[in-house]
Amino acid sequence: MYSNPLMLLREYVQNSVDAIDEFSANHRYKNSEPKIDIVINGRTKSLTISDNGFGIPVERAWSSLHDLGRSVKRISHNRGFRGIGRLGGLGYCSILKFVTKAKGERVYTVSEWDCAKLRNLLSHDNKIAMDVTELIEEVVNFSQYPYHESVEDHFFSVELHNVLSSRDILMNVPVIKSYLAQVAPVPFDKKTFKFTDRIEEYLAVHVPKYETYTITVNSETIYKPYTNEVPIGKGIMDRISDIKLIKFHDDNQVFAHGWMANLAHMGSINPTSNVDGIRLRMGNILVGDNYSLCELFRERRFNNYLVGEIHVVDHSVVPNSRRDGFEDNDAKDALYNSIIKEIGLPYSKTIRDASKQRNSTRQETEHKLLIKRAQKIIQEGHLSVYQSKRVIADLKRMRRADENATTEIDGLLEDLVKSKHALDKKHTKLKAKTRATLKKTFDIIFAECSNKDEAHIIAKQIMSIV
Repeated sequence: MYSNPLMLLREYVQNSVDAIDEFSANHRYKNSEPKIDIVINGRTKSLTISDNGFGIPVERAWSSLHDLGRSVKRISHNRGFRGIGRLGGLGYCSILKFVTKAKGERVYTVSEWDCAKLRNLLSHDNKIAMDVTELIEEVVNFSQYPYHESVEDHFFSVELHNVLSSRDILMNVPVIKSYLAQVAPVPFDKKTFKFTDRIEEYLAVHVPKYETYTITVNSETIYKPYTNEVPIGKGIMDRISDIKLIKFHDDNQVFAHGWMANLAHMGSINPTSNVDGIRLRMGNILVGDNYSLCELFRERRFNNYLVGEIHVVDHSVVPNSRRDGFEDNDAKDALYNSIIKEIGLPYSKTIRDASKQRNSTRQETEHKLLIKRAQKIIQEGHLSVYQSKRVIADLKRMRRADENATTEIDGLLEDLVKSKHALDKKHTKLKAKTRATLKKTFDIIFAECSNKDEAHIIAKQIMSIV
């Protein structure tokens, strides 16, 4: 069903969140808080996702767990609504088990799917013909048992036994934590992201039923990965100076609400930060990924200069079955047009302007350094004809790029052509043959060394010896 095994975790978390919402709409959490616990056991190759949501009542258990594509959920009220996500684990384990109980009942339900048998029956080698109902009855062991704990208990758990996945990704705890931090409806971490309150207060007002949920992986609480600083690369950090709250709409309809980080736009944000790119969310669950909106900018890479989220509130915009994008329709087009207007075009310009400013500043700095280098050669002499030629070539390029510097550069070029070798200026007592040998040595160093700064250092060290 999925291009990435981790997507099944999103499906199960999505169902758990809907179950928690359903319970909250009908009851109060008294002695506990709503939560979703994920336990990964690499030793036993098992994965469990459990929640203390509504659970499934006894009389609805068979139909809810085994009917395909007949969900009673609605997109306007629930995150999952197609009725197939709960079966996402069938392709990744040998036994898939659902265990559930509703509040006030003294019976709990267990539905155990024999995934190995299912794969065998669906294989090309199997010649036995059966319809879907017969197939399910053949591979499912459905049982209901007396419950001996509190009648007030309510829960739903998914158990995957003998987990099978490419590169064992469903047993990789750090990868799963990172995935859920980006995808799941978890809170921001106030300790590392100072804009948490402003964002959540805005979204709580403008995004219907906006909620965050406590999700743990092996007892560790998961938070969104946003922090006050973001890495650009090579040890460079860009600090979030503020945030901008944005409404996406046209004259007739509000499509989404979101927030954007104010950055210096120094370059593409390092993808290992897990915050690069504007992320689309619906029901506070990620839709697509950090590259989903790249096409809405003047250049694709500009999206990954940015940090922020867009929470879709128009239910005419429908996530596709994989939730890696939205179904193509007029509502999606209207949403994307609004994103282009509010973010795509203005931020493309902002990023380009910031880049031009950085280039101008860098060029100015490089020009100053080049002039100092030329002046030093004129004063102290050059170490090699190659060194002198390189500085002359750089000055000529600078003159072509900056007409205002023509007079100064022409003077430097004239003096450089006349400049003497450093050995002739400082070591006049050296024998002519020795001086010629050293000059030839310096020429070889500057000609053969790819890093001209290193060549300069080596030549200066030799000069200090002689």
